[in-house]
Amino acid sequence: MTGIQAELVRLWGELLRVDTLSIEDSFLELGGDSFFVVHVASFVEAKYQVNIPLVEFFDYRTVALLAREIERRARDEGRQI
Repeated sequence: MTGIQAELVRLWGELLRVDTLSIEDSFLELGGDSFFVVHVASFVEAKYQVNIPLVEFFDYRTVALLAREIERRARDEGRQI
């Protein structure tokens, strides 16, 4: 598990009140909703300086997908996280 994945797993667990989750679990299947997305988007922007439009979070519904997208966007901006 990468550092970004570990951070996201911790955050998702807190927000969704889930004790254990996989990097492949969908936040929608775990009870996530638009309020969850707003919290995660805010965290991602503050922590990684990566802005992902809210509607796009539904394309990255697992920790694995979201972490990969965060890394890709940072890399496209010439930064390494």
